[in-house]
Parts: sequence; C-alpha cells; structure tokens
Amino acid sequence: MRGRIAGYGLGVMALIVAASSADAGSFQFHDLGAKRGLTPYAMATGMGAGLAAADFDDDGDVDVFVPTGDGTPDQLYRNRGDGTFEEVAATLGVDATTPHRAALWLDLDPDGRLDLVVVGGDCFSACGPDVPALTVYRQTADGGFVDVTVASGLGLDGITDFNHVAGLAAGDLNGDDAVDLVLTLWFGPASLFLNNGDGTFVDASAGSGIAASDHHWQPIIHDFDGDGWADIFMAVDFFANNLYLNQRDGTFVDVAAAAGLDNTMNDMGVTLGDCDNDGDFDLYITNIYDFVGQGEHNVLFRNDSVGAALSFTNVAIAAGVDEGGWGWGTTFLDADNDGDLDLAATNGFNDHVDPSRFFLNENETPIRFTDASAAAGFDDEEWGSGLIAFDLERDGDLDMMQVCNLGGPVRLLVNDAAETVGGHWLLVRPRMDGRNPRALGAVVRVKVGDVVRTRAITAGTSFLCQEPAEAHFGVGDAAIIDEVRVDWPGGGHDRWFDVPVDQVLTLSPPPATSGDVDGDGDVDFTDLLSVLAAWGPCAGDCPADLDGDGSVGFSDVLTVLAGWTG
Repeated sequence: MRGRIAGYGLGVMALIVAASSADAGSFQFHDLGAKRGLTPYAMATGMGAGLAAADFDDDGDVDVFVPTGDGTPDQLYRNRGDGTFEEVAATLGVDATTPHRAALWLDLDPDGRLDLVVVGGDCFSACGPDVPALTVYRQTADGGFVDVTVASGLGLDGITDFNHVAGLAAGDLNGDDAVDLVLTLWFGPASLFLNNGDGTFVDASAGSGIAASDHHWQPIIHDFDGDGWADIFMAVDFFANNLYLNQRDGTFVDVAAAAGLDNTMNDMGVTLGDCDNDGDFDLYITNIYDFVGQGEHNVLFRNDSVGAALSFTNVAIAAGVDEGGWGWGTTFLDADNDGDLDLAATNGFNDHVDPSRFFLNENETPIRFTDASAAAGFDDEEWGSGLIAFDLERDGDLDMMQVCNLGGPVRLLVNDAAETVGGHWLLVRPRMDGRNPRALGAVVRVKVGDVVRTRAITAGTSFLCQEPAEAHFGVGDAAIIDEVRVDWPGGGHDRWFDVPVDQVLTLSPPPATSGDVDGDGDVDFTDLLSVLAAWGPCAGDCPADLDGDGSVGFSDVLTVLAGWTG
C-alpha cells in the first residue's frame, strides 16, 4: 500500500533540506556544547546516567532531557531549530533535584503529546519516601508538565544503595498497541509494567518470566523473531544475557542460549543496527576490555538467523570492534552518509583511562571496521556514560551527545560531514494514529538499486538512553530512493516509490480505503487498470500489490473499488 506523507506543519509537503553532493574527504565531530547552549552538569554518582532525545514539542527538531545527580535540577534542552538549545526544565516543570539516571519520552495517554518517565536511584544513596525512584510527567495542552506518578500506578520498590536502576525501555508487549515499560535493576529483578491505554499501568512482572534474573543493564525492545510481537533483549553484567521471546500470552521465554547471545562477560550498553545491510538486525554490546585477564571485549553479534530460527555469531574481533576500554554507551550511525552504519562507543571507570572509540565501516564482506577515533574527533578520555546520535541541525548528518561521569560535561558533538564529505540522505519519521503515535517497534527500509538499508524505531538504547523515533539513512551518490518501506508495529506495511533524497519525511499509514495505485490523489479507472495489468505474482517494486501479499489479485481490486473516487 501507499501511505500518507506529511511534513511538520506543512500539510502534505515534506520539509526539504538541501545537502552537499558527495565528495571524497574526511569529517569530524566538534565539541560545541557550550557554544550551542549546554550548561554545567552534575551526573548521578555511581555507574553513570543517560539522555532522552525526542521532538517533545512537535516543532520538527530533536530536544534532549538530561537526568542529573542529587541536588542538581534535571535539564531539558529545547532545540531552537538552528542547532542551538534553550534550557527550559524549570519553565516547564521538570526540574526535580532528586537523583535521576534515565528517562523516556512516551505518549502514555495517548493524547498526541509526549509525556516523560524519569527514573532514579543513586548507586551510593538509597531512595525512600522522600526520594522517589520513578516520576511520571504528563504534558499538558500548553506544553508544560504535571506530576501524575501516583495516578499512573507506576512505582518502584527495593531501590537501595547497591540496587540502582540500570535500564529502561518501552514498546507494545501485549499486542494492544499501548506503550508498555520494562525497567531493570542492577542487583534485582526486572519489572514489566503494562499500559492500560490511558496512561495508567499494571505491574505484570510476576509470572511474566522476566523477573527472575538480575545484574541487568540496558534492555532493548524489538521483534527479534519477526512474528509481529515485540521481544526483549537484556544486557547482563557477569552472567548470561537474556533474549526473552514474547509468547503472546503475557509471558516470555529466554532463548539467549539457543540464539548464541548468552555471552557471560560484563555486558552493559547495547545498540541495534543492520551494519552489514543484509536486512536483519545485529547487536553491539559494550564490555570491560580484558577484565582481570579474562580476555573480555566488546561484542558484535552478527545476525545469521533464518526466518524465526534465531542465530547470532560474535564477530567483534574479526570485524575490528572488540577493544573499547571499560565500555558504557554505544550507538550505530552512518556518520559519513556513505550508506553503511558506523559505530561509536564511550568508556571509562575510576583509573581506567581509555579514549572513546569511533569505528568506520569499510563496507566489506565479511563486515570490517577501522578505528578512526582520532581522525573523527571522538577520542576523549572522559569517563563516558550515555551516548546517542541524532540530526541536531537537520542538515542531513548525524551528530552525537555524550554524558560524562565524575564531574564531566555533557558533550554535544556536532558532525561536519554535510559540509566536508557530503553524501545524500533521507530521514524518516514514522507516525501513527491511536495508542502508539510514535510507531515504536516500526522497521523502516530504503532501497537504492539492489541495496536495502534497514533501521528500527525503539525507545531505550545505548546505556540508559533514548534516541528519537526517526530513521536516518545515508545513501551516498543516489539522487532518488527507489522504495521506502515501513513495517508497522502490530502488522502491515506501506511503501513509497521514487522518493527524492535530502529531506525529512513524516510517513503515516494510509486510510483504510486506500487504492490510489498511481499516487495522484484519486482512485479511478487508471488505478483499476494498473491492478489488472499487474495481475499475478509481483516481486520487487509493485505499487499494484495494495495488500502487500506478494501478488496482485482480487483483494487488490476490492481495495481499489472500496476507495473509488471516480
């Protein structure tokens, strides 16, 4: 099917942003936080904290919430649209001074406005009645926020000096389209909170199958086996990782061992991406390099699954991405817009001083990266923690933001690739009506020639972080995207053909009566004739396959007739 294309506030027009044509050259990240409006920061003590990025005010650019340590107000940076930030936490009512570690932007109600879930708990100071471990802010019609924690039904018990919050992720886990929450503790069980669809939650942890293990770090929610139901991967410290497959009845089964993901190192941060452009999602997980002489290292799990038979292979050493110091946050990103995913990771701990790492994807088979940290300007020796990537200026290249421990700063790392390297790009923002308006769980694919590039829309990644609900693609010299496809959470997909590059697209599912094969805005004899002419099996670019079943037949005719405008 064809879906709807919209821009932010521009009717059906997409926001087009020109980019330089692709040239040979190099690019760098420049730490411009102070120049772009970031203010001094105090991270929660202990094992670090993260960042939450989203377009909370729906003006088309990415804003960032920064949770902070005890006694320091949380920070909310509103993007002015020109690459600079304005700090507005106090103005909007989200400047709590209790210790916080992570946050997620989610439309919990859902009323079309992003709400904010903030979790806390210092590693070395206990929460209690006066220091809540979890706060829920509902965004009001005027853009401010009110505390609705009690009404939401969300809460955490058992947060102690060594049992701190270790990860947070969200997605639809019971098939009702509402956005549910998974929260992990480092020295305690994981929690599953199911959304009733109105912003109130029920604790469904008991009996779910995810609450038994501990020493968790970051979870990621994604449909790993492709059955239409979201699953949960959890990075685990000291013990085997968990991959919980959704059983569609409120329970989950851990298949990490069978899938080859049961690494027993010190797994902490995690990022999901198709780094070899083969259509499935690989996992990169940070570790402690050569911890106590045990040969530990960062892990790149290449996805070798066939259908629902999950299989992952650790290729980190062969791919050149194993050494990352005492690792924490990490993210896949196409930093130079050449069409393949590069990789960034931050690290540090006490007297372990290691530079941050940036690995450049060499676009080879088998997959191989080159350590380009110094050349790319991402080789700081801070004790890094959370790390995210997003397009700050809407200039088509991905920038990064990093939080640092032990009195370190929030670093805003602005990428100059749009000016120095060029390369065409596309940024897709999937949006839906109903309970999941940010389309968490969607998969976006773009096809150029024979190459299909794939991205996932998630909430919860890296280390205690959230990246915005949008998919960035570098496409190199290509001037036209042959096909954009969005696989929607809960089932169904839509496709758009011959899409111009260098733009931000907001894409939505079509109306139920869609039958506009030629995309001219009418459903008429031309569309019917197109369906009849394409009758039978239909591979590749096939606009007449309106139901997406791989064949043009009677159901496609019925779709045209149902949407007939004459």
